[in-house]
Amino acid sequence: MIVLSDGGDNASAAGLDEVLRAAENSGATIYTIGIFDPDDKDNNPKVLRQIADATGGDAYVPQRIDEINDIWRRIAVSIRTQYTIAYAPTNPEHDGSFRALTVSVTAPNGKPLRVRARKGYVAPITPGNRKQ
Repeated sequence: MIVLSDGGDNASAAGLDEVLRAAENSGATIYTIGIFDPDDKDNNPKVLRQIADATGGDAYVPQRIDEINDIWRRIAVSIRTQYTIAYAPTNPEHDGSFRALTVSVTAPNGKPLRVRARKGYVAPITPGNRKQ
């Protein structure tokens, strides 16, 4: 998903924590592009970064409108070059809690590679086992 926004909140029914939780639960990778009016005091690039980071996406803040085409290309390349990895948790609880994960990758020459991944996942909920 690609969100084009100034990051400002001017009429939401949900708070930022609820939005981040919904983004984490969605399974979608969210890329954000911040477009800002310099005179608008409501813009919030930090929120766009938080949403992208929570979902394994990336946030872009072009300084000039002619940078947008390059950003679309970078997002397209990112989508086409993604890998999917599987994880089997050792914690058997199905309680709906957030489980933090760290993914790190090292090149054959020992150099660490940049990884863009979710910060974790929300465990499935078994009926009658909802986290209080």
